[in-house]
Amino acid sequence: AGLGDSSPAVRRAALIALDQMNSGNLTRELVTPLLDTDDPALQKEALTIIGEHEGWAGETLTLLKTWLSEAELNPERAAVLRGFLVAQSADSEVQSLIAKSLTDAETSQSAKAILLEVIQRSALKEFPVSWRSALEQTLQTAKPELQILVIRIAQTHDLPDLNGQLTSLALDVKQPASLRIEALSAVGGHLKSIDQITFDFLMSRMNEEYPPLDRLAAARALSALPHSAEQLIQLSKQLEAPGPLALPVLLRAYAKSVDESVGQALITGLNSSSAATNLSADELASLLQKYPESVQQAATPLLKKLGVDLAEQKAHLESLKPLLTEGRLEEGRKIFFGKKAACSGCHAVENSGGKVGPDLTKIGAIRTGTDLLEAIALPSASFARGYRSYLVVTDAGRIYTGVISRESTDTVYLRTADLSEVRIARDEIEVMKESPTSIMPKGLEQRLSQQEIRDLLAYLQNRK
Repeated sequence: AGLGDSSPAVRRAALIALDQMNSGNLTRELVTPLLDTDDPALQKEALTIIGEHEGWAGETLTLLKTWLSEAELNPERAAVLRGFLVAQSADSEVQSLIAKSLTDAETSQSAKAILLEVIQRSALKEFPVSWRSALEQTLQTAKPELQILVIRIAQTHDLPDLNGQLTSLALDVKQPASLRIEALSAVGGHLKSIDQITFDFLMSRMNEEYPPLDRLAAARALSALPHSAEQLIQLSKQLEAPGPLALPVLLRAYAKSVDESVGQALITGLNSSSAATNLSADELASLLQKYPESVQQAATPLLKKLGVDLAEQKAHLESLKPLLTEGRLEEGRKIFFGKKAACSGCHAVENSGGKVGPDLTKIGAIRTGTDLLEAIALPSASFARGYRSYLVVTDAGRIYTGVISRESTDTVYLRTADLSEVRIARDEIEVMKESPTSIMPKGLEQRLSQQEIRDLLAYLQNRK
């Protein structure tokens, strides 16, 4: 009786109760009529329950088509749509809806962005042919904001069919720099060489005039591309510019070489880079194992320097404690969301920011000022629940470090320090273990002025 009540609130309560009862006997015929309502809470609950039942999705397509045609989806409706489509992505009718909506001129830009996110998050063993076609068309005709999302899908799902288009975008000097860099990251592993003009373009984006996240994107592209020995030596001379966030990512570019002159140039460059303190001694040692003995010997002092000195850490924290007072809240907010510190690239506050690290909306209520100071200065000293870093080595010899963002029975997804998501098949994993090194870079307190640190700490302590 409750499902037929005139009140949406009563219908919703009855729906929840029946869903939770072992003998609720909910059927598709009982639930789908509840979608015909203007009440968002009831609509959301009905969609959630339908999404949990295989074979029920077809009944929702009319409603979803209406939502996708709206000029602007409100945040709540967008969240429901995203969650439902991800949950039902294996349904052929849902796959068809996603493909058709992506190529439909009537679908809004914001809705297309949601559809592309759904495709990226899907964990299907077989990538739908209809999606491939829709992605090819989107890559050809869409605005750069959507093209970048397609490129990230190509990286996550390994879609070689798109390599031709990606290469064309990457080498087209008329395209926006951000788009070219994303395309180079995606297609880099499929290229045999990189011309000097493209290499110089990426090197120019490592300049300190660019924000840390821009330099990180360029480092990600450089690490994915094949380089000549001369290019790697040239890169070694500019290892100060990337900064602590991008340098560990850039180091991957040297994993493809065993040239002694390249190895020696790398060690020389790292010894001259203040950002080298953010490197993991274990990862650097692993990378250098393929280089000649002379290179490994040259790296010994640096590897020793990267070891942990607890007494030195404690003294460093004590020296920073005066910065826990006299900060300015509004200035701290600007620093958090600004480009210099780039905190919001990984962390969110009030639904604004990234999802790589913990949400900091209420961080001031659960962490002391000293805790926050330690997290900034010594990010590997402790890990928030659910954000432990893992080191994964594949049977092909590839090494990844990151936070497990999600898992399935046959796949592990890692969110890495370069803010990308890596998809690794479980049967390709040779070693997987906890990493003692956080993907959050060390050295932030050295990149900011003392007043900027005061302001940032004040802002975080006030988040309650």
